[in-house]
Amino acid sequence: MKKDRSNFSATEYSAQRELARIRNTFSFRFGLLVTESFVRKPWLIPLFPFRVIGLFFSKPGPQQIEYKNKSGPETFILFSTSEEGPSSAVRALKRTAYLGKKGIKVVHINSSRQGGRILEEQPLFTLPDPKNRAAVKSTAEWNETCLNFLHHIVMSNNVTTVEFDGPYPYRGVLNLMKIHPHLKAVWRRLETKIPTNKSHIEHFDALDVIELEFSDFSKPKRPIMFGNEEPKSIFMGLGYDHREGNAKGRNYVLQQLKQKGNHHVIMFDHLQISNKALSPLPVTRWDSSISKLFSENIQFAIVPPNPMLLEPLSMRGIPTVIICDDSVPTETLTKLRKQSLTQPISVLMNPDAEEIRVGLAPFLEERIKPPNFIH
Repeated sequence: MKKDRSNFSATEYSAQRELARIRNTFSFRFGLLVTESFVRKPWLIPLFPFRVIGLFFSKPGPQQIEYKNKSGPETFILFSTSEEGPSSAVRALKRTAYLGKKGIKVVHINSSRQGGRILEEQPLFTLPDPKNRAAVKSTAEWNETCLNFLHHIVMSNNVTTVEFDGPYPYRGVLNLMKIHPHLKAVWRRLETKIPTNKSHIEHFDALDVIELEFSDFSKPKRPIMFGNEEPKSIFMGLGYDHREGNAKGRNYVLQQLKQKGNHHVIMFDHLQISNKALSPLPVTRWDSSISKLFSENIQFAIVPPNPMLLEPLSMRGIPTVIICDDSVPTETLTKLRKQSLTQPISVLMNPDAEEIRVGLAPFLEERIKPPNFIH
């Protein structure tokens, strides 16, 4: 009776594949021939030399492993991670909409608290944050759980592709590729954070680089609707693409916000910044979705070079200071600075306290003149 391998765990399935591989090796077949000729069927001893010669010319029979579920629609697994805050999950949500238009089913795996909320209406499997030591006692056990989740999805759906969006591949993901070599493995990375470890890249079939594209800030598609008003509503998105919202230069920015006027500060709730740190400024916290950036009243933004943030800000023509670090490639930095010559954006590279003060001053100390197409 044929076993239903769809119910195997990843470990059992891997063992079955390894057993099939061993059975096809010359050494295994030679050992089987010796056992058969000298133990089980000794009357075949005279034929042993000829049967050994025959091993060199015979091909082993195929060992069937039912690793592919071909029923149902083509399915992609999108794996969004926790290392870059909610940005990985936001990219996965946008990717889902694109794949849906092509009739491709998507199943999500996510390992961040914020990502779970962003993807809660999608087919979703959640894992604890691998860096959460309170929830994850053993990295090896976490990777085993990760592998079993992925393996279950592969065996239950017509999965053709796994797309991983994170700074470095988890061992559980790499092990899935080993036991399901038919899957196309894609590593999705931002243009500002392209991996340099070739040994990691080689595990994947493709590296999908997400380019830093955004609209012309000076020609917004959804122009901002604010008057020449004070205090300003300022979106502070620096740290958006970090697990706890910690980013280089953040404290310098907070100091300037407190010192320059009684502005209203808006930030995502995953940023580990207390309201007290900005007191007496009023603070509004948003969940990790970027949807409000397309509609809420914002006069000025401070963000990292993240396309998911720059897209809505540029579509609305919101004046923006972009703070970059060493991870930003020279080509990308050049492109941003070139655009800053004609658009209401300012680009700061690894700024110190004084550079941040000078960079923010025009936006904080002066009234921002609304575009002339605003009534």
